[in-house]
Amino acid sequence: MTNIELRSPGFDRLPVGLVAGGVALLGAAAVAGRGVAPAAGVLILVSLIAAGHRVALRWDVLVSFLLLVVLVIPIKRYGFTASLPFDLEPYRIAIGFVLGLWTSALLIDSRVRLQRSAIDGPLLLFAVAVIGSVALNPGSITRLDIIRSFVGARAAEFIRDADRIPFVDVSGTVAKALLFLVSVYLAFYFIVSVVRSPQAIHVVLKTLVCGAAGVAAFAIVERRTGYNVFDHLQGWIPLVTFEGSGLDAADIGRAGRLRVYASAQHPIALAALFAMVVPLSLYLAHHRRRPIWYATSAVLILGALSTVSRTSVTMLAAIVVIFLVLRRSVVTRAAVFVLPALIVIHLILPGTIGGLRQAFFPSKGLVSDQTVYGGRISSERLGPQFDVIKQQPALGQGYGTRVTSGPEQNSRVLDNQWLATGVETGLIGVFAWVWLFVRFVRRAGSEAKRDLSERGWLLTAITSSVVAFAVGMFTFDAFSFVQELFVFFVLLALGSAVLAWNEAWPEGAAAERPDRTAALSSGRVSSKGLGSAPSEVS
Repeated sequence: MTNIELRSPGFDRLPVGLVAGGVALLGAAAVAGRGVAPAAGVLILVSLIAAGHRVALRWDVLVSFLLLVVLVIPIKRYGFTASLPFDLEPYRIAIGFVLGLWTSALLIDSRVRLQRSAIDGPLLLFAVAVIGSVALNPGSITRLDIIRSFVGARAAEFIRDADRIPFVDVSGTVAKALLFLVSVYLAFYFIVSVVRSPQAIHVVLKTLVCGAAGVAAFAIVERRTGYNVFDHLQGWIPLVTFEGSGLDAADIGRAGRLRVYASAQHPIALAALFAMVVPLSLYLAHHRRRPIWYATSAVLILGALSTVSRTSVTMLAAIVVIFLVLRRSVVTRAAVFVLPALIVIHLILPGTIGGLRQAFFPSKGLVSDQTVYGGRISSERLGPQFDVIKQQPALGQGYGTRVTSGPEQNSRVLDNQWLATGVETGLIGVFAWVWLFVRFVRRAGSEAKRDLSERGWLLTAITSSVVAFAVGMFTFDAFSFVQELFVFFVLLALGSAVLAWNEAWPEGAAAERPDRTAALSSGRVSSKGLGSAPSEVS
C-alpha cells in the first residue's frame, strides 16, 4: 500500500516563501541585537532547502526533520520569548509546521487520506478516559486538595490546621496536558498516514538511529568530561533563551558518579530513549550488514548505561527476552560477546558497572532501600495514590492534574507511570494502555514469528522496543518526558505501517532504493497540477 501524493498549483511560491521567511528572521535578529550569526545560518539553510525542495519536502524527510528537532534540542530547556498560554519551544513550532502542511494536504487533495493504525481502539478508549476524567472532575481540577495528594485522605485527618491550607487550581496545567496529548495523537496519525512504504520507513528509521546515536556519543563525552553540549545551543539557535535544566544534584548523581542527561529532561528518560532505539539499530545492522550500524548499536548501549539507571538495564533485559522468544538464534550468537562487552564498558565508562551494581544491590538490600520513608515503593509515596484510586476508581481525579516538579508541584514523584495513569484517568485509562500494549505486541509479535524475512526482523525489533517501554513505565513517570514519549509513538506508527504492508519486503539495498514505489509513498507537491511527479509536499 502506498501513500497518496499531493500536488498544489501554488508550489512555485513555496521556495520563495522559505527564503523570505529566512530573510525576515535575519531582520528580526538584527533588530533584537542578538542571534544574527545563527539567523544568517538559518537563511543559508532555508535557501539550500528551497534549492533542493524536491527532496527536503518529502513526507519522510519532514518526519525525519521533526525527529531531529525532538532528539537534539532539549525539551523545557530552551524557549522563545513570547507571552502565550503555553511554552513556545522549538519542538512545538516544528510539530505545528509539519502538521500544518499535512492538514493542508488533507484539505487540498482528496486522495490524501487519514490512515488507520493497528491500535485505534485503545487510543480511542484512552481519549475517552481522558475526556471523562476532566469532564467529571471539575472539583479536583479547580480545587485540588494538596494534602490528600501528598499524604492521603486518612493521614490528612491528623494534620493540624489542615483546613487553612488552600486548594490549588490546576486548570491551566490540565489545559497544557490536553494540548500536548492532542499534538501527540495528531503526530502519530500523521506518521501513520504518510510513512507507508519500506523506503519511507527506512528513511525515518535511519534518521532516528543516527540521531539517537549522536546524542549517545555526546552523552558518553559528558560522562567522561562533565560537559553537556546540549546546554550550550543558544548561540546556534536564533532567538532562543536557555532556561536551565531544572535538575538538582540528586537527579544527576548516583554513588558519587555523574548520571548524564544530554538532551533529555532526566537521566532515566535518556536511558529509556537509548534502550528503545537499540533494537532498531540492531535491525539495520542485520539488514544492511555495514559497520556503521554495529557501531551505532554499541554507542546506544554505552549511552544507556552511562546514565547509571536501573531502568536502562531492565528495559534492555526486556528486549533480550523478546528476542529470545522471536529470534532466539540471534541472542545465542551474541552471547559470546558479553564478556568483551563488559570489558569495553569498564574501559570507556569507568565506574558504571560498579554504580549499577550498587544501585541494584545496596548495602541494606534493594527492597529495604525502596521501602524506607519516601522510597519508590514506600507506603508514604504509594498510599495516598491508592486512596485516590479507591475513591475515584473509574476515571481518576483528572488527566494532567498531577504536577511533580517546579514551583507548582502538588504531588509526589511516583516513578511509576502505571500508577500515575490510574490516579489521573482511573482504571479505564490503565485498561486502555494494557489493551494497547497487548494488542500491538500480539499482532506484531505473531507476525514477526511467522514472517522470517527482513520485515519480520523489523517487527521483532519494534515489538521489543514497545515491550521495553511498557516495562519502563513501572520505574519512571514515562508520560512526563516529551522526548522519549514522542519516540515511542513514532515506533508505534512505524510498526503499524509495517503491519499494513502486504507486499514482499525488499531485501538489503533494495529497501533503500528511491524507486517509483518510494516516490509514491512520500507524496510530492508540484506546480504542474495533478499529473506531475510524486514525492514532495507543500
